[in-house]
Amino acid sequence: MAETAPSATKLARPAPYWQSYTYDKAGNRLTDIQHHAGGDTAKDVKHTHEYPTPGTSQAHALTSPSAE
Repeated sequence: MAETAPSATKLARPAPYWQSYTYDKAGNRLTDIQHHAGGDTAKDVKHTHEYPTPGTSQAHALTSPSAE
């Protein structure tokens, strides 16, 4: 498991990055976060994903990606 907040010095070069994800019980990705390499959470880019209600047509099809 990745560290909660790795320091920029521990990230690989030449393009350091750190990402985290959340998933629902069906395995659909709910969020992904591209963390700022310097640890500045105000500069993180968060994407949220929405899906149709389970049991409906195309229940695993992404319906609403968004960036915050």
